[in-house]
Parts: sequence; C-alpha cells; structure tokens
Amino acid sequence: MFVWVVMLLGGVWMIQQINKGDIKPLFQPTAVPTRSATSYALEGDANFNAGKVDAAILAYRSTMSLPREYRNYIKQAEVDTNELLAVRLRACIAAGLFREVNVDLITYQLSLYAHTWSLKYWRLSELVDLDEYVAQGFDFFVHAMATPKGRLRYRRFLASRESSPPARRRAAAGRGR
Repeated sequence: MFVWVVMLLGGVWMIQQINKGDIKPLFQPTAVPTRSATSYALEGDANFNAGKVDAAILAYRSTMSLPREYRNYIKQAEVDTNELLAVRLRACIAAGLFREVNVDLITYQLSLYAHTWSLKYWRLSELVDLDEYVAQGFDFFVHAMATPKGRLRYRRFLASRESSPPARRRAAAGRGR
C-alpha cells in the first residue's frame, strides 16, 4: 500500500513539474539541433567505408529529419562536391576527349551511380565486388561520352593499368566494346 501511495504522489509531482515547465515532455524538439548536418554525412560515409551499408543508409535518411537550414547546408555541400566532378568533365570536353554533354546532368548521373552501390548493395554485392562495379560504371560512362580521341586515350589508360591484378579485371571490363 505504501508503494502505491508513493507512486501516486510521485506521479502527481511529475505532472505538476511538467505543467510548470521544469520537466520537458519526452520527444519534444530542442531549440538547438543536437547534431549538425555534417555529422550525419560523416556518419554515413564512415559506416559505408566500414562496410556497414544499412547503417550508412540510415544516416543518410536521417538528414530528412533535420531543420530546413541544415538540409539546405547538405544540399549545398552536394552541389559543391558535384562541382569537383563537373570541372573534370568540362576539362575532358575542352580537351576533345568527351563529346559535348549536359555537364550538370551527367554529373548527377555519375553521383547517382556511386550512391546506387550503397542503396542496392544487398543485390549488387552478389553480382560483383566494389572494384568491378566501379570499373563497369566508369567504362560505361567513358564509352557513352568519349570521342575517338577519348577512346584511344582510354585504351592507353587501360593498358597502363594491366600491371596489377585488380586493374586487369577493370581492363577486361573495358575490352568488351
């Protein structure tokens, strides 16, 4: 009986404290985010690199629960990162190695191809390893955009990579065309 009285009084006390604002209800948003947008991205990258694909996907999806300003930060970071690819694509076009393409669109296609490994790892890993996945994708994109000059340069690149076993697999992926 004593225990019930103590629990009842404790419950009444907690309700009073919540009503006064001394105790915050559970699962209420905080005034300041407890994690930065960068921390989600870093967690996703770290988990992916450690082979924890499910955890990486969860970290990436968690960004949707962030406040708008932090999601905008992540979006801008994606644009900035994609620009690293876009610069190289433009250089290949300027050098006559790639045909004229919509660089922004191709940049996103390359980025999505890279993300697909982590999103569909459950199936892709049964078909190929990561090196083969990258080699096949690179080969596909090069052949889709390369000019005759670019294809010649690519063949030379593949020949120079044949000295190491993983490179032989990548080179073989490119020879089928």
